[in-house]
Amino acid sequence: MSEDSSNSLNKVLWSPIPVILFSLVIYILPQIIIVILLSLVDKNLVENINSGENISWQFALYALTGFISVGLLLWYLGKCKITLSQIGLTKRNLTKIWYAIPAFGLYFLITTGLFALTQRLFPNLNLEQDQKTAFDSASANSEIFLAFLAFCVVAPIAEELIFRGFLYKGLRTKLKPLIAGLITSLLFGLAHFQLNVGMDTFALSLLLVWLAEETKSLWPSITLHAMKNFVAFLLYFIIKIPI
Repeated sequence: MSEDSSNSLNKVLWSPIPVILFSLVIYILPQIIIVILLSLVDKNLVENINSGENISWQFALYALTGFISVGLLLWYLGKCKITLSQIGLTKRNLTKIWYAIPAFGLYFLITTGLFALTQRLFPNLNLEQDQKTAFDSASANSEIFLAFLAFCVVAPIAEELIFRGFLYKGLRTKLKPLIAGLITSLLFGLAHFQLNVGMDTFALSLLLVWLAEETKSLWPSITLHAMKNFVAFLLYFIIKIPI
């Protein structure tokens, strides 16, 4: 393949539609593949894991899913000849991590307003559903620590790389920041498969996108994502308030 045709292919891969499709694939497909492979090995094992009784297995699968997703992302970026620094994983502007603090306050204001408006427009909607997680049965200190690692370390890094790094940056090659941010946030909300959780993550993503765009770095958005998940972790696993 000539250099010109190779560059043309890279531009096609690094454009909105392929980026949207591949983002959804690398976020969802690893979960499906792992379940299928485990089912082929031992169906009882899948049932035991899904029952939530073995938190160590839950964490291992959670981490493995994140590892596979990021691995596929790195492979695709290599095909596009895009580096991690180009999607925001760079030491540049590292001092702007503090932007996550005011953004955290804005997140609560936007979420509160969005939920209040939705409830007013659609009073019959149930926005109080409890969020189900793979770690609901965690009780021992070691199990709660694994839940902390999953929610406050693995998820923020993997999801920011995929959504605010790869997806948003790919959309920005052709679209204005506002449109790219709205599409990114809508897909991020839909990927959580629950209305109230999707609304919450949509609002969060708007701030995460703003941080990524404003600072030209993923570290502030990773920090905000981790802060939000840490508060949810404290409420759910330490204070025992349903989220």
